[in-house]
Amino acid sequence: MGAAGGFVLALVLALALGLAGWWPGSAAGGSPSSAAVSLPARLGGYTRFADIPKNQVPQAASAVRNANVGDATTTAALSAAYRGAGAAVRTYGDDDLLTFFSVWVVRAGSPGLVVRFQDAEFLGLAVASRRVEDFGEVSCIVSYDPVIKGQPVREQATHTEQCQRSDAGMTVTVIAPTQDLAHRPREVAALVNQVWGLVH
Repeated sequence: MGAAGGFVLALVLALALGLAGWWPGSAAGGSPSSAAVSLPARLGGYTRFADIPKNQVPQAASAVRNANVGDATTTAALSAAYRGAGAAVRTYGDDDLLTFFSVWVVRAGSPGLVVRFQDAEFLGLAVASRRVEDFGEVSCIVSYDPVIKGQPVREQATHTEQCQRSDAGMTVTVIAPTQDLAHRPREVAALVNQVWGLVH
């Protein structure tokens, strides 16, 4: 997929974030900074998509190019949405090319995450099917498979959509983790904090 495909990807992600309540109407205080953002090549046990060993073969060249175009185009869209603030988007994965997630950083504040309220008690559920959960300074949108009230909520029923930390001058978000990582919002929140410590 070329540059046009990358732009479509960025647009789809932007629309998805808007529905999730993340896409900004205005910064949460302060003015955006145009200072550049530099993300690490490795994050925890994950590596930048292009640098994963299995992606160092000719057969992976098109996938790597597509990921790079998607990250670059989304970075530009994110910066533009925050009136020219410094921004960076990077896709990370594990060595088996099974687990992936996207890190978005922008030098501006963002509103907190919001989802539509659901009354789990009224619906007879152990937990609402979608809610915001806080892990210290990080908030996550987490969705759940239907679990009947009184039944245990198993890890596999838990799906992390995104986690975010923000102040007046910075927003760090980890978006769309896959595989087992998606079932562990606390681990996704820890990745947000790791990025925060590196770039803030």
